[in-house]
Amino acid sequence: MTAMRPRPLVEIAEAAIAAFDKPSARQNDILQRIRRHAERLAADRFQLAVLGQFKRGKSTLLNALIGHRLLATGILPLTAIPTFLSEGERPAIELTYLDGRVEPEEALDWRELAQKIAEATTEEKNPGNVRHLRRVDVTLPPGTLLDSMVLIDTPGVGSTYSHNTEAAEDVLPECDAALFVVSADPPITEVELKYLGQICRSVPHVVVVLNKVDLFGNDDREKALSFLKTVLSGADLPQVDPNIFLVSAKVALDARLAGKKAGLIQSGLIGLESYIHQSLMRRKADLLEASALRNIRVGITELRNEVGLSRHALALPLEKLDENIAIFEKAVERLRSEQQSLDDLLNGEWRRSLALLDEIVFDGERRTIAALDEKLAPYLVSEASEETIRSTLDRIMPELFDKELSAVIDRIGYHIGDAVAQHERRYLGLVRKVHETAAAALNADIPPPLAQEGFTPLKQPYWTTRGLTENLGSVTRDWLALLLPRRIRERRQREILRRSAVAAVGKNVSNLHWAMRQNIDDNFRRLLSSCHQSVEDSIVRTRDILASVRDRRGSEDTSVRSDLDRLERIARRLAELERDLASHGTTAN
Repeated sequence: MTAMRPRPLVEIAEAAIAAFDKPSARQNDILQRIRRHAERLAADRFQLAVLGQFKRGKSTLLNALIGHRLLATGILPLTAIPTFLSEGERPAIELTYLDGRVEPEEALDWRELAQKIAEATTEEKNPGNVRHLRRVDVTLPPGTLLDSMVLIDTPGVGSTYSHNTEAAEDVLPECDAALFVVSADPPITEVELKYLGQICRSVPHVVVVLNKVDLFGNDDREKALSFLKTVLSGADLPQVDPNIFLVSAKVALDARLAGKKAGLIQSGLIGLESYIHQSLMRRKADLLEASALRNIRVGITELRNEVGLSRHALALPLEKLDENIAIFEKAVERLRSEQQSLDDLLNGEWRRSLALLDEIVFDGERRTIAALDEKLAPYLVSEASEETIRSTLDRIMPELFDKELSAVIDRIGYHIGDAVAQHERRYLGLVRKVHETAAAALNADIPPPLAQEGFTPLKQPYWTTRGLTENLGSVTRDWLALLLPRRIRERRQREILRRSAVAAVGKNVSNLHWAMRQNIDDNFRRLLSSCHQSVEDSIVRTRDILASVRDRRGSEDTSVRSDLDRLERIARRLAELERDLASHGTTAN
């Protein structure tokens, strides 16, 4: 006996949409999301996003794939709005605003199209998204990589612009697969690894691209690649492709524009393009279905929860409903005051943590220099040659930095991990209070929120030791020193090498300080943002349901009974659709 095929996802999505004849504003937003994913699945519209931290070269990589300088690149964080690139008959751009308005515009050529994209998507032309854009869709003439997919350019996470990070995270449900771009120095940071983990919770398949490899020699490339593989293998992210592609997007773009095939091959882009076409596209249908399955399932679950809460509220006697609304609003005032107190405590801990980092790092710098001097002392007082000293530095400096880095991570990680855990518990308690207040107001059982991810200190040096000694400089061309006696000249050379080594210590300590500060800032910022969002979502969601039900309760009892019957039918229908979804196996992981 043959097993029955699961019900098609598109059919399930259409049934969910058809179940609602009078959706609320929130329900309509969820239904629109479900419709969008179903339409993409029906149209075989595969979307490949380019994701990563800011300034990793994402837009340059996309330009290289397209073969035109279409997307803005530069020193400052640029891409502020998700940009969807697809193939069409002629160059055009379509702007979608937060209020739902859509404005299509045609472009005469590539240059005009690039200008229009920059005006809409860059921080310089659209600072803080003052134009209130949700997304930008761009159609390009045939002949690019886009004949089989849609490419998405995303804002970089981790920049000083928090709205860029939010926009990048919001686009994740739109991605069927992703290119996760890191660059060679350092090959990956703790912030990026956490973002990669977040991506893997939404995106079925992720390909890692190590960009900017033209900046380093072959040995350093191999070290960076080996380090990256080690980090990823320990991250337990099955969605990440085992292949890592080494690319220089800048070299690739220059070569493609100049028509130099040898330069294009040297850049590594040909290998990435071949993999996308020959391997990723073979899995296109499975990846697209896996993405649609996840998003449709999430949408239907959200709808069922919404309907359940509305049913509970509508069943309350009108007098009790009004009483609960007043109680809820008074509780919200107290909860917001409590939230402000928690914010003040957390911001104070944030400042103390950064001050502690300064103290620990610079204390570590003093210890490292002292250890360096102790190890170099025998060579500086002897007749040791410059070559011998350089060889010694090559050997001892990585050891010193690895030791010091571990000490810094242990001290700051222990302190901040404990501090953040305490604040997380306080915020989670506040969010639970919001849910309990909402549950009491709706006379319903609202599931408590999940705990947020905690601070995860660096487990190993997320940097390379490249350049610890190679940039010490040469003293053999100190022509003025040639006028000095040989012994004095050699002593001078040794002292210059020692000062150069100390300068290298300072440089690497600064890099360490910057990386750790980024990690601390990111964790505190995300904790604040996620906790605020959890509180705000619970408040707004409850208010919307109470207001909607209160409006309906102004009508006759027969109308209320009819609404309750309608919500009961919708709830049963959604439960059936959830069972249908359960018969679908995840085909792409």
